[in-house]
Amino acid sequence: MGPSETPYEGGVFQLAFAVPEQYPLQPPQVRFLTKIFHPNLHFKTGEICLDILKNAWSPAWTLQSVCRAIIALMAHPEPDSPLNCDSGKLVYFNVFLFCFCIMKLPRAMLENYLKHKLDCKSSPFTTSKQISTYIYHTARKFFNLELCTYF
Repeated sequence: MGPSETPYEGGVFQLAFAVPEQYPLQPPQVRFLTKIFHPNLHFKTGEICLDILKNAWSPAWTLQSVCRAIIALMAHPEPDSPLNCDSGKLVYFNVFLFCFCIMKLPRAMLENYLKHKLDCKSSPFTTSKQISTYIYHTARKFFNLELCTYF
């Protein structure tokens, strides 16, 4: 379940764990199977940008503590080290629209939005205003309503 008091609350997310033979000396490989709009998760591959799964691993970490760290990351995104740059820019510059995307836009719309915009180098959006404007107009078309703008 998604962390309470976050836009992910109530969501059910599937993850894949691959535990190496050298565990606990090496970290498990963990990725999201559920597509999720989050700065520190790659939308297509489910890769998680979390230091304890990479260079900050310690044998003291358990699988339970890895799960807790992932839940904490969902609740507190790190926009300064994004795998999804558009999502990271939204969190950093316009958290209202970021939360709106997660809570209100249907999955199909987000998948279409993210289909070709997952790589920081290829993203056509260079400013938060461009991202916010795109989402604002997309949401207006879908819901046929006026949204309060915060940019």
